[in-house]
Amino acid sequence: MLKDVITLLSEIKCLLSLSKEVLTIDEFASYSSLSKQTIYKYTADQKLPFYRVGKSIFFKREDIIDFLTSNGIASSTELKRKALRHSQRF
Repeated sequence: MLKDVITLLSEIKCLLSLSKEVLTIDEFASYSSLSKQTIYKYTADQKLPFYRVGKSIFFKREDIIDFLTSNGIASSTELKRKALRHSQRF
């Protein structure tokens, strides 16, 4: 019972963070399922925009969504469509 309540509270916390424009690293990790270590690596490698206030790091939700969706993999249907368009140019 207590475990269920804790799980539910965690899910509610995650949902509430979705409405925020600026997220902490903990909220980002919870939102994206990436580890904090991975997020720190992306910031150190300058692959992910972030904002620093003192020692705290923050992320704009818009930047997070752009980052997470920038590495999409094309489906086989999309690849076939692209190949067809390319072959029709010649």
